[in-house]
Amino acid sequence: LFVGGGVQYQFMSFEDFQASAPGFRAQVGYSMQFGNFNLQPYGAFRYAKATDSGDLTDFELNYTGFQIGVILSFHPAVK
Repeated sequence: LFVGGGVQYQFMSFEDFQASAPGFRAQVGYSMQFGNFNLQPYGAFRYAKATDSGDLTDFELNYTGFQIGVILSFHPAVK
């Protein structure tokens, strides 16, 4: 079982809007070793939200989301 996370600084843009702000990422997964093959399914959450204060109005950029994935690696067993 593995758990991780940390702070990330996000640089976001959409058409003529740009903004940046700190965000965070957290992930959890399970590592399974099969001889020289390692399989790690995981889920991750990323919070990324900022506001571009333009001339006429504020525009919110929100790239927050959830990710599921699998990491595949080939290496000698880690003991």
